[in-house]
Amino acid sequence: MSDSETYLRPVPDATASSEDRPKADRANMRPRAKRVLPTDRLKHEQQVRALKAYPIVSNYGAQAVGSDDIASFVGVTAASAGLNNAWFADAGLIIRQSKGKYVPAEVTNQFARDHGFDPKAAASLLAPSLEKMWYFEVVKQASEMGPITRDRLVHALATRAGAT
Repeated sequence: MSDSETYLRPVPDATASSEDRPKADRANMRPRAKRVLPTDRLKHEQQVRALKAYPIVSNYGAQAVGSDDIASFVGVTAASAGLNNAWFADAGLIIRQSKGKYVPAEVTNQFARDHGFDPKAAASLLAPSLEKMWYFEVVKQASEMGPITRDRLVHALATRAGAT
């Protein structure tokens, strides 16, 4: 192969099975969930830090902030810091001001203030907002069926979200 041909890549056969296609090509073909779910790419502690970051970094809503602003507080890259923004916004915990910029809802401000003193009491402040969401009913129904495992809950949420 000459130097002028090294930039060429084979075009995937449209009739090839998904295993034969490059990984990036397969990722683009995956169906997206019809409903917003929290990311599985951040640990729970990082998700809590991301939620707390919006009030703290924005000076409790005085200015709109984005993923790049909260990333260092969360301890992740800017791309990772914003993975839950759609879920936070859908739940009414942050409010979109412009593309990629948000201010915290008042309940999120109170959560951030109280979390350092009593994390359980602070978390209970979020309950009224979360109880209104579609996933609350899924969790409630799943728990009424008896002991629930994490895997069973994830499957129930993914199914209802249309992510399967």
